[in-house]
Amino acid sequence: TVKDFNLGWTITRENGESKEIELPYYDTCQADELVVIENIIPEEFWGKTLSFLTADKNIRILIDGKVIYEFGVNDERSFGTTPGSVINFIDIPENLEEGRIRIELTSPYENYGACIDSMTLADRDISILKMIENNYFKYACCFLILVAGIAFLILSIIQRIYRKSSDGMEYLCVFCFVSFIYYCIETKSMNLFYGNQTLYSVIVFFSLMLLPLFFIPYYTKGIVIKKSKTLNIFHWAYVVFLILST
Repeated sequence: TVKDFNLGWTITRENGESKEIELPYYDTCQADELVVIENIIPEEFWGKTLSFLTADKNIRILIDGKVIYEFGVNDERSFGTTPGSVINFIDIPENLEEGRIRIELTSPYENYGACIDSMTLADRDISILKMIENNYFKYACCFLILVAGIAFLILSIIQRIYRKSSDGMEYLCVFCFVSFIYYCIETKSMNLFYGNQTLYSVIVFFSLMLLPLFFIPYYTKGIVIKKSKTLNIFHWAYVVFLILST
């Protein structure tokens, strides 16, 4: 079963102000302000998994004074200043002294550090299944984008064989595959398969920059009847921009 873990929390601000809260909780805060929330994990949930969503925050989690989870704290990023949005899965040790949990949150953006999503406790596999259940539509969109990419690849091969021209379909195929990668990362669940969120944050930005690179030649070759020097110049200027930015 999945148990909500939203009651009994205490929030402490950098100025020393402390009060009891219920999750989800949203409040204003300064950029880079340390926000701390604390609670007691019921003994029946020792050895379970705590899961919750964070957006544009660095977090550190301690239980009974021992650090058991960090996210984004020591990362070095090529793009942006935070590790982005992710669903965190924190395995709680089975043998605890008191079960006191302390979560430290910081964000380089105003009003982000004090915005805390709801939390759940459950067995790890059940937590993952619950996440999948809540994201069926996103996963379906990912699958449809992938199928579209494969379909455009097949069409481009067929047209190349019978018409000697693919009408730019191969560019649309790559456009779909890059979109698929981007959207997979945006499901916030890729860290289940590979936990390097810094890599994902780089791929997200790089994917967004690559999309025009493949759509422009498709538009030029597949839609525009008369060749346009302006579009070609713009396309190669964008290629140079990508090379310089990376």
